[in-house]
Amino acid sequence: MRNLLPVLAAASILLTVAGCSTNLPAKAVDKTSTSAETTKPSPTPTADPENPKVFKFGETGTYDDGVTLAISAPENFTPGEYAAGADQATNLKFNVTVHNGSTKTIQSPVYYAQLTSGGKAASSIFDSDGGINTAPGTPLLPNQDVSFPIAFSVADPADLTMQFAVDYDLHSSATFSTTSG
Repeated sequence: MRNLLPVLAAASILLTVAGCSTNLPAKAVDKTSTSAETTKPSPTPTADPENPKVFKFGETGTYDDGVTLAISAPENFTPGEYAAGADQATNLKFNVTVHNGSTKTIQSPVYYAQLTSGGKAASSIFDSDGGINTAPGTPLLPNQDVSFPIAFSVADPADLTMQFAVDYDLHSSATFSTTSG
């Protein structure tokens, strides 16, 4: 009976924890999977996920569910005295606009950007005096827009490629570039 008590306690904890995890994010479909129980892949701003479209800065990408993402052409940016991350040759600012044209609320927006320039990783600039702060994290309701600036310090402003994520689980990342994709 002594050996059975720890097993029953562990099973009880496992069942309790498993019962609390009903809202896990959907996973994208594994392309090699043949299971009929897999979930749909994340909408992409292209009809062909094997060859995703690369947008030019200033263009708008539209996901299958109606969500749109636009990233402006870069503008020169002068960071304030207390800015962090301005450590490369040129500092640029972009304006990001997301429109939720879907029928579902984007519950977990992340608005995460990564940028390369001239073969190097660009540095994110944070400048509260210049209005470059953290992106909004509140849910985006259907038919709502959100716009905010982001800034990067770059090696070569003529050679930029940005990958931008709207959220963790519903939409794939979109790519914007100064060159054709």
